[in-house]
Amino acid sequence: MSIRIPIIFISFVFLLLCQLAMSCTIFIASSGKHVLVGNNEDYKPGTETFLWFRPGGEGRIGYVFWGFEEKYPEGGLNEKGLFFDAAALSKPIPIVKHSGRIDFEGYLVEPLFKQCAQLDEAVHVIEKYNLLWQERAQIFLADRTGDYAIVHANYIIRKKDQKDFVLTNYNLSGPQSSDTVCWRRRTAQGMLSSGKKPSVKLVSSILCATAQADWGNATLYSHEIDLTDGRVTLYQIRNFDQPFTFRLSDELTKGSRNIEMKTLFPPTASALVAEMGMDAAIQQIRSTKKVNPIELLGMGYSLLNQKHPDDAIRIFNLACDIFPSSKTYSDLANANGFIGNLPVANAMYAKAFQADPDNYCANLMHSAGGTVHFKMKAFPNAEKVGIAGEFNKYMPEALLLKKDGDSWVGDINLPKGRYYYKVFVDGTWNTNPLNVMAGKPGEWWDSLLIVN
Repeated sequence: MSIRIPIIFISFVFLLLCQLAMSCTIFIASSGKHVLVGNNEDYKPGTETFLWFRPGGEGRIGYVFWGFEEKYPEGGLNEKGLFFDAAALSKPIPIVKHSGRIDFEGYLVEPLFKQCAQLDEAVHVIEKYNLLWQERAQIFLADRTGDYAIVHANYIIRKKDQKDFVLTNYNLSGPQSSDTVCWRRRTAQGMLSSGKKPSVKLVSSILCATAQADWGNATLYSHEIDLTDGRVTLYQIRNFDQPFTFRLSDELTKGSRNIEMKTLFPPTASALVAEMGMDAAIQQIRSTKKVNPIELLGMGYSLLNQKHPDDAIRIFNLACDIFPSSKTYSDLANANGFIGNLPVANAMYAKAFQADPDNYCANLMHSAGGTVHFKMKAFPNAEKVGIAGEFNKYMPEALLLKKDGDSWVGDINLPKGRYYYKVFVDGTWNTNPLNVMAGKPGEWWDSLLIVN
């Protein structure tokens, strides 16, 4: 017997998992009275994200799913406290079918959430099927008792003796290898093991520390969820100072609804410009200051990449006016350096240094004597970080950085010019999270270094 799902769905899942080769951080922590979970969802920046509320009734349990398209949710929570989130694997695990099980070629989470209140019930249902499409994903399941499991087509792993646990994108069932080396997992696990009592503050701190800021694959939204009382706190685009909180039971009483996540927060700068035009949007942002600073600066860099430098400069000037800091000064300096306006760029770098002598981008782009100095306060708990670019033929270990306190440091001598590069972290390629200057010299995004 085989339950058939259209082949287009299987193709979509394969494509989705390939694009999400390195994404997501999922963890659980129990304080005794409360069971907390956190998750970062990473994907292509600019992708629209949604919440789908589906009330129960007639023997069905109500739930909310979230993600990019309802048929393929990235995660969810039901009103009984059952939670799930998916983590892609960097390499597929060939499926081994279990004899006596029904072949299932679809996503099992919706029927699970409609009928299962606890993890044991969900596992009992899962064990009836061969999950034929799930060779490149592990599903994290947990309930309000603190019980959790990691589910792949080939296995179900339970760790009842371990209250706190972190899952990223490594093969949990495989041998210890480079696949298990993940700075996000070690960072989250270290913070959970620090002796601090699990709390909302700790969960949001872990989410912030493990969020990704890559041009091709960044954290679009994050959740902090109390499974004990069904309270959900949502963050968008790595802005952990602007939460939106709801209780699932209250939302389900409002009926079946589809909600774009961005409507729960102040409008983004990009949305305001699309609706009102650049002049009116800038005026409104300047007067209200209700905008996500991360998105605002990202918009400025996008305008640079789209060859709209004048508009980009206006956005960076706006950011300096309403969010004055060493960071916004160096962003404005970067933009002026990008268009060749070196006197303004140098003046803004000087202003950035005055506010913070350790400003990363100011030191990187304003290097003296042809020596480029990388000092990255990023990728905590990584084992190996290297700089690979046009200047060393993208060889991952040609410029390995050294750990100095909480930073990775290294120097390279380069003549004046523009160079594309990537950061190679524990076997994975990333754009530099501290340098938002970027471009696409080929198929993928690279960071951009300008040596003046």
